[in-house]
Amino acid sequence: MSRILLLLENSENRRLVAALLERRHELVYTPVPEALFDLAIVDGPSLKTHCDYLLIHKQEEEPVLFPVLLVTLRQSVHLFSGPLFKLVDEVVLTPVEKVELFARVEMLLRARRLSLELRLRKDDVEAFIHAMTHDLRAPLRTVTGFAEAMAENQSSRLDAAGKHQLDRIQAAVGQMWELIESLVEFSRIGRKAIKLKNVNLDELVQLCLDEMRPEIEGQRAAVQVKGELGTVEADPALLKIAIHNLISNGVKYVKPGVEPRVEIWAEHHNNTACIMFRDNGIGLTADDLQRIFAPFVRLHGVEDYPGLGLGLSATKRVLEIIGGQIGVSSTPNQGSTFWIELMAGGAQ
Repeated sequence: MSRILLLLENSENRRLVAALLERRHELVYTPVPEALFDLAIVDGPSLKTHCDYLLIHKQEEEPVLFPVLLVTLRQSVHLFSGPLFKLVDEVVLTPVEKVELFARVEMLLRARRLSLELRLRKDDVEAFIHAMTHDLRAPLRTVTGFAEAMAENQSSRLDAAGKHQLDRIQAAVGQMWELIESLVEFSRIGRKAIKLKNVNLDELVQLCLDEMRPEIEGQRAAVQVKGELGTVEADPALLKIAIHNLISNGVKYVKPGVEPRVEIWAEHHNNTACIMFRDNGIGLTADDLQRIFAPFVRLHGVEDYPGLGLGLSATKRVLEIIGGQIGVSSTPNQGSTFWIELMAGGAQ
């Protein structure tokens, strides 16, 4: 049985809706702090009265859907615009048709149940990753300790082949630690509350470049920002992950002996901003373009290009969370141009 918050100030509509739903669902007529509801049914006056409560409830439930159904006159629909209408997931016009109302209610409750199931599955995956990485760390610490002890105490007794094998063991252990930490970080993306706000791209890109300076200088790379980038609506911490990954890929994936070049610029169209990242790297085939955003997809051996195949999948996930998109155009041996599209920032 679902719990429905029925906030209709029109007494006749409230009576009709209650008579239709009370046999199948639990109805509550007063907002209760901290209470859990599967659906809220409101009319115009109650939407305005309880908008703060509904907004807080929606935010606390995210990413689970807390649906709101508005019952209103046809001629009044245009009054609910802007931030107020963002609270509403479905509208039923009065006079209320019982069949339509029942169908809308059941549809929203089904969407609520599906979002709850997805959240539970996501929590199960995160719990599995946490347990797996926890269990892996213990034997890996043992291997790490013995390898370090051998390198410190037994290296003089090893011949060239033995030292080479020990180096391979330590390198493999290092890759395993990197894999564990990457899995943990990947599972954490989007777990914290997302706060979209105006983000100054020029400042954020410069922050990424400052933090990546050792990597950029180590690759003898040149990263150029062309013109002003402007502002976008995003979560700055998540967008930083995406920008960092795209610059890092442009610096990393070049042919031996080639000095990497990455150009960054922005194109603005109406209410959207497209940030472009063009490199002179090894490029991608048409088949590669279909696979690169999937987790753990590596197109090259680790001996050629280090990494675990999580960078682009994390970038795509980040952009989905903040309402953006990512794409790429590329030609083998001629470089790639990645782009990310977001809503342009508004006036402060």
